[in-house]
Amino acid sequence: MDSRAKILEKKMKKSSLRADNIFEYEYLMKETRGLLPCHITEEGEDVRFEFDLTGMHPLSELKKEEMEYRLRFLQNFYEIYRIWTEYDLPLTEENIYYDRNYVPYIVFRDMKQLKKEDEEEYEFRNAYQELAVGILGNKYSYTQVRESGLMIAAKDKALGYILACKTTEEMYKEIGERAEQIHRENSEEKIRLDKRKYETGKKILAGILCVFILALFYMGYQTFVILPRDQAVIRASRAYMVQNYVECIDELQNMQTDQMDTYTKYILASSYARCEALEKTELENVLKNISIYSNEAELGYWIAIGRSDFTQAENYAKALSDDKLLIYSYMKELNYLEGNINMDGEEKQNRMNELGNAITEISSKYLEE
Repeated sequence: MDSRAKILEKKMKKSSLRADNIFEYEYLMKETRGLLPCHITEEGEDVRFEFDLTGMHPLSELKKEEMEYRLRFLQNFYEIYRIWTEYDLPLTEENIYYDRNYVPYIVFRDMKQLKKEDEEEYEFRNAYQELAVGILGNKYSYTQVRESGLMIAAKDKALGYILACKTTEEMYKEIGERAEQIHRENSEEKIRLDKRKYETGKKILAGILCVFILALFYMGYQTFVILPRDQAVIRASRAYMVQNYVECIDELQNMQTDQMDTYTKYILASSYARCEALEKTELENVLKNISIYSNEAELGYWIAIGRSDFTQAENYAKALSDDKLLIYSYMKELNYLEGNINMDGEEKQNRMNELGNAITEISSKYLEE
């Protein structure tokens, strides 16, 4: 068998089979229309069957199909009678499969116990009717019909034409006429779509819709987020070039530092530093350390100072190991706290004491030197 084939294995005791020699096993393996390809291996007291299910669908899936295709399957099932008289065929739900053309195939089979022709006909007609009722009806499954008998559907008017048939040929004819009628109605009244193409089309449409939504989101993000941000950077750069540092700061006030490139951080840090109340000499020393080549912490420090993010500024100063910048951030926070009338009084005083002690500690270190 093909290594890519879908194989169903079934192991049985030899004693449970009628077939009991190599010739009869060969007969069960014979390629026959209506029987799934089969390979049989003897394993001591057991027999292992391997059935090729490639391209096959279990009978349980048939009720999901349209009525026309279910009827087509039943039309094709009529041909099973030809092998019904040659093999013992258990017509359980799990033992019946069908291909893409709705041609039925039987999985397991055994050697036939000889019966009279009229008995064979009666048993097949009964099995055929049970299968039709189980597949075409909506109230009961095929398994329920087999277990309970045809009388379970006696009051189902839609299946009356099946139950009224007296012979297999009559039933085949009725099913064929009903299939032709539904096919004609579908051809005249409905637009028929190939199921696989329809499903593929739905997936393609869903994919296109997803791409469209993503493109729309991207365009919206570019239009309402990226573009305004880029325009703000351009305006800030122009303001910086004409030494309008306040306007430069205002243009970039809504941007986070992680959204800025190095040049933008540079002009913002420089603008904040220039707006500080520093002596000329102090400002010159500060500006010497601010350039597009500066350490990220150096630029981040002055941006944090300008935005009153003193905790972040203190962290940057510590990262730079610069006590002057650290003292300056403490002093800026002290000034900020003194003017903050909304802060809890005790909390405010405790923080001011901490800052004062920190400033004294750092200053004393330099006085001792």
